[in-house]
Amino acid sequence: MIHFFKPYIFFTGTFRILSYRSLLNLLLALPFTLTASGPKQGREFTWHLSGVTGIAMLSGEVTNNLVFLPNEFRHKPGIAYTLNAGLNLGSRWEPALRIGAYTIGGDSYLKNLSAAGYQHDLPEDRDNEPVEYITQSTSVSVVVRYHLRKPPRRHQIVSGIYPFVEAGAGINSFTSELRYQTIPDGIQSALIFKKSDGEYAVGVAQIVTGVGTKIGTYNKWNFIVLWNADWVKHDSFDAVHNFNNGERTDAGAIVSKFTAGISIPVNRNSKKNNYLPFRR
Repeated sequence: MIHFFKPYIFFTGTFRILSYRSLLNLLLALPFTLTASGPKQGREFTWHLSGVTGIAMLSGEVTNNLVFLPNEFRHKPGIAYTLNAGLNLGSRWEPALRIGAYTIGGDSYLKNLSAAGYQHDLPEDRDNEPVEYITQSTSVSVVVRYHLRKPPRRHQIVSGIYPFVEAGAGINSFTSELRYQTIPDGIQSALIFKKSDGEYAVGVAQIVTGVGTKIGTYNKWNFIVLWNADWVKHDSFDAVHNFNNGERTDAGAIVSKFTAGISIPVNRNSKKNNYLPFRR
């Protein structure tokens, strides 16, 4: 059973991400740098705020040589949340700052794990015990979205479907646990071990890709549907490492997310400026 997302995990994970000062400063500065160098005087540009929720699932693990590893768990979907603040530059480009969180999990038997006998924190005498992993993740990313259909100008009221593709990068902060599904005799707790950096979550790089669409009147509230495949640079996102003939395999996790929600435009240019006497 996958546990629902716990709010305190979101906040503690986010604060952990904020400790990566140099990279975070770069992430935060990028949208505002693009703002300063983007639209010129007299041109329109608009902030879009969106919130989506849906499901996330670990789709697999891939090595640095782009070889997919066999699935050792039966992965299960969990709940996902994303907040996005994007800025339209010109007619198609939209850089954005994104904060996301999700819970994923899966189950297996200890004997099915390639780390059995190699990873020191795995019990060696309970091969037939069913186990499950639970991973809690939060992330901060900069994402650039490209609209495949040219959006209408701000004063135009046009309804339709506005598809887009997106890509970006950021920091993923996560904790993962491996647990017995049923506590065996002679064991006090279901928890086998927890993966974290001391009392904090593990912070690693991630690459974000996705496709989606906005549906509705573009310059008003929109319904948004989004599918993402995120690559997280860590080989134990499912709590255990991967081994091949006794050698640890360096790999990353592919997390798929399907979410939907609402996008709200926030116009930067004020009406007051549009009606100054010298504007003709």
